[in-house]
Amino acid sequence: MKLLQIITPVIIFVATSNVLLSMDTTQVRQQNKTLPWINELSKSNPDLGIIKQIVQQKAANVNTAAIVPHKDGVISKYAILEAAKQRDWDLVEILLEAGANPTVTTELRHSAVRYAIYVAKIDILTKLIQKGVQTNIPDYNGTTDEQVASLFGLDLLALHQKN
Repeated sequence: MKLLQIITPVIIFVATSNVLLSMDTTQVRQQNKTLPWINELSKSNPDLGIIKQIVQQKAANVNTAAIVPHKDGVISKYAILEAAKQRDWDLVEILLEAGANPTVTTELRHSAVRYAIYVAKIDILTKLIQKGVQTNIPDYNGTTDEQVASLFGLDLLALHQKN
């Protein structure tokens, strides 16, 4: 699919293989930088080494999500969530330093905090809380990160108070 140059700021949907990408016109002009990012994120098991290289080269907006077809519609895949899911805490830190939004969630409303809770990664939890992540927002089941953390013996409220 060829892209048209558009002068006014609008949202464009670009189809690349089976991936839909929501981009504004600035991103369209920079598609050669953005598409490798999206193509890697859209894979069922993204290679985080490639994501890390792209971030370190400042070759993509770390908050751009891949919009991937799913049996129930589409899902948004964010690099910070993929790194947290795969427990690549170095990449989570690199993404945070590069300006990744720590408050993005999956369609089930799980954030990077939830994945850090599962492995009791206190240093990452602390950084996410410092970046403004709310831990009292319920997920699709009505369970908050604070409640899940307490099941793992963690006190997120104490981390909030320290910061």
